[in-house]
Amino acid sequence: VAPEDSAIAVSVAVVQPALFVETVMVTGSLVAREQIFVAAEIEGQRIVELSAEEGDYVKKDDLLATLESEALSAQRAQITATIARADAAIDRAKSLIVESEARLDEAEAELKRATPLRSSGYLSESTYDQRRATARTARAQLTAAKHGLVLAEAEKNQAVAQGRELDWKLSKTEIRAPTSGLISRRTARIGGLVSSTKDPLFLLVSDAEIELDAEVPETKLTRLKIGQKAQISASGGPMVEGTVRLISPEVDIASRLG
Repeated sequence: VAPEDSAIAVSVAVVQPALFVETVMVTGSLVAREQIFVAAEIEGQRIVELSAEEGDYVKKDDLLATLESEALSAQRAQITATIARADAAIDRAKSLIVESEARLDEAEAELKRATPLRSSGYLSESTYDQRRATARTARAQLTAAKHGLVLAEAEKNQAVAQGRELDWKLSKTEIRAPTSGLISRRTARIGGLVSSTKDPLFLLVSDAEIELDAEVPETKLTRLKIGQKAQISASGGPMVEGTVRLISPEVDIASRLG
């Protein structure tokens, strides 16, 4: 038992509010934030030139690869000639229509003058029949000329449509970057034929943005909020500051990770 006059040491502290920071440790893989597949939009053309390699940073509309275009250019020249012939046929049909209208007007005028002469007996029946036949022939020629114009215009419209299609195909022989970014993979090979059934020619990391795809225990998942600060440490690399961009609403049933 301590003597009555002995003192007991007491420490006094002032209670103050303080901030406590909890750190959630997660692991994951660095992945492209947005990966774009770059493929050819036309079929069966051969790759003749490559202008970009894996690891290259490209800007939007930069040339990545060039496809063979000689056959398409030859077809385009044929279409151009077809359009020129169609234009000439249209001009001929229009001229023929004018001529046919003039002949029809003349034939109908002669038939109109012959009608009273026939009634009065001053014109023979055979002459009248001949003038009536001439009017019918002129009318048929005018109809045929109009049909010829319609046909020539239809052939031109078809050729123009084919020309537009070939122009589009020719424009697609140059494969360009749809956006700025980093080329992470190139499967294109010189001499290879492009096809929609094959792998994309290039994989492009949009704007070269990389993010951490991390797995979080479900007990910690509710503590994370979009916009929170994060520090990312890659193996052998410096610490990088980031923010939480997206939290998936799903949790894996087996691993209980989100």
